[in-house]
Amino acid sequence: MSNSGVVSITSDLQAHFRRSLLYWVWRKLRERQQLDAFNTVLDRYLNRDFEKKAYSEDLIRKRLEAKRSLRRPFFGEDGRPCVVGFGAQQWERYGLWPTFGRICDFHLFDYGDWLVRHKVVKPSLEIRRRLASDFVAYVDRIDREHTVTCAFFYADTAYVGPEVLKAMAERGIWTVVMGLDDKHRFHEREEFGMRLGQVTIAPIADLIWTTWKTGAEIFLAAGGTPWYAPEAADPEFYHPIEVPRDLEVVFVGQCYGIRADLVRYLRKRGFRVDTFGPGWPRGPVTFEEMVQLYNRAKITLGIGSVMSMEGVKHLKGRDFEVPMSGGLYLTTYNYELADHYIIGKEILCYSSFEECAEIIHWVLRHPDEAEAIRQAGLRRARSDHTWERRLQMMFTLFPKA
Repeated sequence: MSNSGVVSITSDLQAHFRRSLLYWVWRKLRERQQLDAFNTVLDRYLNRDFEKKAYSEDLIRKRLEAKRSLRRPFFGEDGRPCVVGFGAQQWERYGLWPTFGRICDFHLFDYGDWLVRHKVVKPSLEIRRRLASDFVAYVDRIDREHTVTCAFFYADTAYVGPEVLKAMAERGIWTVVMGLDDKHRFHEREEFGMRLGQVTIAPIADLIWTTWKTGAEIFLAAGGTPWYAPEAADPEFYHPIEVPRDLEVVFVGQCYGIRADLVRYLRKRGFRVDTFGPGWPRGPVTFEEMVQLYNRAKITLGIGSVMSMEGVKHLKGRDFEVPMSGGLYLTTYNYELADHYIIGKEILCYSSFEECAEIIHWVLRHPDEAEAIRQAGLRRARSDHTWERRLQMMFTLFPKA
C-alpha cells in the first residue's frame, strides 16, 4: 500500500475517533486535568500580595544589575553579545535563530539533533544530565575562541533542568529561558522520574522570557526574574506573495480539541474552510506552502485556546506570522492581543463560534475594508513585531559594561 493510502486511512480513523463518545470523554478528562493544574497555579500565586512585587522592566533591570559582579559583561568588545543557543530547528529556523545570527555572535547547540543521534525515545533524568554535560562541553569549546556571554534556552524542562543553568552561572554566563507555553507548562509536576515545570527553574535562570502577561507576576512570586514579551515573526521568511486569493477561509495547524469543532461548525454554516496540518485529511504542508496559504486565503483563521482548556487563551506565533505574511487574520479574542494590535483595524477577533461566522460573512462581502485591515496588520507586524525588535529590547535589560 502506498504512503498516501496509509495517511488517508489514518486520517479517517482519527476523524472517526474524534466523533466518538470515547473521544468526548477523553477530552473532558484532559480539560479537567489541565484546568485543575492551571487553577492551582492561579490560586497559589495570584492570592499573594503583589504590591511589593509588581512587574516592571525597571524592576527587572535592577535585578539584573545586582548580578553584574557575578556575571561576565553581557556585551562583547564589539558591542554584541556572544550567545550560545540551546534549542531545535523547528519553527525557530524560520526567524528566531537567523535573527540571533544577524545581530549576535551566535552558536546553536541543536538538542533536537542530539536526541535523534542518541536515539532517545522519551526523556529521563539521565538523558537530561547527559544533555547538560554535552551542552556545557560545547559552550566551553566555543568559549576558548569567543567569550560566551549568554546561554539562551528554548526547550521543555524535561531537557533543561537546574543543573545546566547552575553550570552556566558558575562560569559567569548569563542565562535566558524562553517559555511560550507557560499557562500549561509552569506548574510543578512529576513526569519521567523528574520534577518538571517552569517553576522549577524560575529562581535559577537570570531571566525568564514569558509570553504570558499575568505570568510575569506569577514568575516574580515564584522567585524568578521574568520579562514579558510576545512571540514575533521574521520578514525574511514571512512576507506577502503575489498569488491569487482563491481560498475563502484557511486554518494551518494541528487538529485537536476545539479546532475541529469550530471548523465543523463553520462548514455547516456553508463556509469553505480549508485545513492543513497534522490530524487533518490533507496533512501537514511545507513552510513555503504555509506562507502561500496565508496569501491565498481571504481569511486566515486563528484559534487561541491552550491545549484542551477551551476557556484559557494564550498568544500564538501565528498571531504575528500571519499579519507579517500579508494575511487577514481572524482569531480568538484575547485581551493580551490588544497590547499589540488595534483589534478591528489591524486584526479581527471573535468570542464565540457564532461571532466567528458573523465576521467571516462580513469580511467576504466587504473586500475593500478587508484589504485595509490586511494592510494595516502587515504594517504593524513589520514595525513592531519582528524578532530583531524583540531581541534588541531584551538586550537593553542587561547591564552595560
